Amino acid sequence: MKKINSLRQLQREKERIKQHQEDLEDSIADHWCELKENLKPVNIAKEVISKWVRKKSEVDLNAGSILKNTVTYVAALLANILVDRAAHKFGGLLKK
Repeated sequence: MKKINSLRQLQREKERIKQHQEDLEDSIADHWCELKENLKPVNIAKEVISKWVRKKSEVDLNAGSILKNTVTYVAALLANILVDRAAHKFGGLLKK
């Protein structure tokens, strides 16, 4: 830590510390909002279903023909789209 020799240096250091504190508080607020959003039941359900579909499609893709893999991939993609839409509509119902 630098030695402070004048009142001006002290004031600048106080401003720097205050700005740093405000930046940290903003970061905490952003992380808190993100955490609250991730812990909503709709988002948790969406994540669980999405992981299940992804895991299922990976298992199916490891064993099978090209046609089977393509059909499985498309089905998983459609399932993800449906899950997103359902989560969006379900979230809208919960907000009302």
